[in-house]
Amino acid sequence: MKNNVAKILISVAVLGILALFQQALAIGEDFTVELSPEVPAPNQTVSAKIISYSFDVDRSDISWIVNGAVKLSGTGKRNFSFSVGDIGSKTTLSIVIITKDGLKLDKTMTFQPAGLDILWEADTYTPVSYKAKAIPSSESIIKVSAFPEFYSNGEKISASQLIYDWEINFKNKPDISGFGKRSFSFRSSGVFGEDSVKVTVSSYNKNIIAEKKIKIKIGEPKIIFYKDNPMEGVNYNSALGSEIELGENEISVRAEPYFFSSKNLNSLSYQWKMNNQSMEPGEKKNTADFRVDSGPGSALINLRIQNPINVLQFTEKSLKINFGI
Repeated sequence: MKNNVAKILISVAVLGILALFQQALAIGEDFTVELSPEVPAPNQTVSAKIISYSFDVDRSDISWIVNGAVKLSGTGKRNFSFSVGDIGSKTTLSIVIITKDGLKLDKTMTFQPAGLDILWEADTYTPVSYKAKAIPSSESIIKVSAFPEFYSNGEKISASQLIYDWEINFKNKPDISGFGKRSFSFRSSGVFGEDSVKVTVSSYNKNIIAEKKIKIKIGEPKIIFYKDNPMEGVNYNSALGSEIELGENEISVRAEPYFFSSKNLNSLSYQWKMNNQSMEPGEKKNTADFRVDSGPGSALINLRIQNPINVLQFTEKSLKINFGI
């Protein structure tokens, strides 16, 4: 009889321990830490918050430990902020929780920030003399490249040995993502606005992660007029305004089609008009000659440039010329 009682007591004890263990597992599964940002950049401050639906966080004793040192502890301390280190450094965050029922739960996370940048270039036309960056126009081609700076054990990881996950306008792009895929080209939006590009870069074992997002503004093609001197060439140092005055009775005008797709330059159509009358361009279709026979006079020049392959790329501009002034 005593043996049976002992067996029953042992069975109850085992069941109690098992129930407690199962409870701890259930709690541990629901114990999560919400981070903002989820992937911190070097030297960035991170906000952490404990979330659980299995135990009362506000009645639990919580300790926050950074690199082995307790930084915050107390009842209900569910929120905590800390800073990660420089590129390649490691920051360890540990959370120890004692629930009101005496259960001990813990979680440890390691942060190893990496450097990451995204550069882009638009395949749109600008003259050689133009020193600024060419901007993309509607449905032009943009090349995007990621430049990561990842370190493991003090040694830099080659960019070709990392995994890249790309998003364009908030949509995952698995076809351009993958191992070593740090560059790709895409066609910009069909309306004037902006394109959003995001990349998440990770090491092979995912212990180092970085992400970056940029917005690329989509501009409009432009016409810039320049004086074209048959002897000296085009004067790119001084663009012509909307109205000019000349001492002579003739001028050759070069129109540069800024920000049209480079690969379609030879296909562009130029529609020149002088005083609302269509006219033929010069030897080059982006150059036209204008003159008056004698005395002071004026002419209103209008030019429309259209990309017939990409109908969303077009623009026009007017220029008033006062001759013999």
